[in-house]
Amino acid sequence: MSLDDYFMRRREMTALAVAAFDKDENVVNALLAHFPDAKQEAIEIAYELQAGTYTANRDKETARAYRREQHEILLNEVMPYCAARENAVLLDAGTGEGTGWYGFDFAASPVSTLHAVDISLNRLAYLPQNVNASTAALVPVRADLRDMPYHPHSFDVVVTMHAVEPNGGSEREIVGALASLSADMICLFEPDYLAAPPEGKARMERLGYGLEIFEAAEALGDFDVIFRRPLSSATNPLNPTSVICLKRKAGSRATLRRKSPLSGLDLAHGGDHLAETGTGASAVFPIIGGIECLRASDAVMKIVR
Repeated sequence: MSLDDYFMRRREMTALAVAAFDKDENVVNALLAHFPDAKQEAIEIAYELQAGTYTANRDKETARAYRREQHEILLNEVMPYCAARENAVLLDAGTGEGTGWYGFDFAASPVSTLHAVDISLNRLAYLPQNVNASTAALVPVRADLRDMPYHPHSFDVVVTMHAVEPNGGSEREIVGALASLSADMICLFEPDYLAAPPEGKARMERLGYGLEIFEAAEALGDFDVIFRRPLSSATNPLNPTSVICLKRKAGSRATLRRKSPLSGLDLAHGGDHLAETGTGASAVFPIIGGIECLRASDAVMKIVR
């Protein structure tokens, strides 16, 4: 596909998405009806349009109760198993607007750095309002869940909060890839198809949600399941959340290494960009408004002689 064709398609998709959004229709499904091979683009556009909605609703009592339960699980049941008792590096894959971390007590945890990754620049722009990580470094990153810009074992803990949810049919691929990034722990807060009521199951099927997320996690041969259970709080009764926590059988401390989504080469910080290093290095990736832009399509070519 030529660059002109790519942007023409993006304009067509955006127009369809805006029309669906204004009618309160499911944006992803509306786009896939016309562009069935473009699920990641559909998710990105939908998230761009929805940016700000989670922040606007973060102080509702249902949202507060849900977060309290998540935070208690992370602080009291996940972190005590972590091999890194201090200076832990955590990945939140599919962070959205970061509302899952609103009010989280980083000082009571071993987390020193949070890499908050999402596909949407608009959603990532809300992170400073929601992640009060005064004792931890916040690193916003734009990237694809299926093509994360990190080498294996880059994180002590990998967390998702309804991020695998919209990727029905790719659960095993995504969960396996995320697991490879963890040197020690995985904690997934995701919709539980088996725990959903019949109308909830039908809704998840209709929306193309992941139906086997927990089965994919339990099938990870290098990890032991510490616990799996439903949350008592829910922001949507038709989309109940369960949590699964796993620990790598041969857990170790993480070594953070960024990876070019184009070449697989290491990336080095250059102030306002990240640059490929090593033989064949030829791309740089911009940092926009403090957000590391690390999708393959974000690359700018720079030939080094």
